[in-house]
Amino acid sequence: MIGAGIIGCGVISPTHLAGYKSIADADPVFFCDLIPARAEKLASQVSGGRCFTDYRQMLNDPELSAVSVCTDHASHGEIGAAAISAGKHVICEKV
Repeated sequence: MIGAGIIGCGVISPTHLAGYKSIADADPVFFCDLIPARAEKLASQVSGGRCFTDYRQMLNDPELSAVSVCTDHASHGEIGAAAISAGKHVICEKV
């Protein structure tokens, strides 16, 4: 099972969640946003969703395998590099 997460739970994040949910071996249960209510709203669409406000804490979870970086464009490089350094696969639309 691929433990998947979304960093940045705004406008494009539901599309990434739908993509993960369409993959039989993906388990999208990790959600991170600076605004807790946004992460909680997305997490409510799956069973066992876990919410974070700090992506670094989320990246430390050994069950997390891959992340979609859905934050503002200016933060993609920093977050993507941190995820790669943490040994995670990264999906990012723009860098």
